[in-house]
Amino acid sequence: MSLRSAGNPGDISSSMMDNSKARDCLIPMGITSENVAEKFGVSRKKQDAFALASQQKAAKAQQMGLFKAEIVPVKTTVVDNQGNRKTVTVHQDEGIRPSTTLEGLAKLKPAFKEDGSTTAGQLCSLIRVVPVDYLPCKRTCYRQIQVLIALFQQVMPAR
Repeated sequence: MSLRSAGNPGDISSSMMDNSKARDCLIPMGITSENVAEKFGVSRKKQDAFALASQQKAAKAQQMGLFKAEIVPVKTTVVDNQGNRKTVTVHQDEGIRPSTTLEGLAKLKPAFKEDGSTTAGQLCSLIRVVPVDYLPCKRTCYRQIQVLIALFQQVMPAR
């Protein structure tokens, strides 16, 4: 999810627009998901099944405490529906949805195209933060494009 849209990519350099590979980077991740699913024949049903399995694995790993060493507890203030403020410590990934079901996923509308197959239930909550799956490894960068712009190492909260 982005503040930009395919129709309004913001202020983009004309040199970027002249380069097809650079221009392709402007395609939103949700549309990329739709394009890949269509190109490789990945049905909505298969995507939902994969999303369910992913949520179940993540919930099990969280329950077993496998993520504890990777998550730094962060204190923050939350405001409830009545406007009451409360300080809480976030100590686990709140994007994991252990109650996900195939039936629930099947009820969701496509998120990016009217007749699409990608839904909010199939998406990782982290894509709102960083498109991790689009950051290639260092070796690939050097081999293919010769320029390393960013090296993704870990997700840490701002302090």
